[in-house]
Amino acid sequence: MPVLLVFGMGSQLISKEVLASKDFESLKHTVAKTLALIQKLKKK
Repeated sequence: MPVLLVFGMGSQLISKEVLASKDFESLKHTVAKTLALIQKLKKK
């Protein structure tokens, strides 16, 4: 079974620009896409 290592993603998901603009809907969308990708990779 393949192992997926994920670390240090916080700074990639939550940029200074997102925090400064308080664009939390964009952040929510990015996190949802990332979680979907992780789930897809886990199934392989």
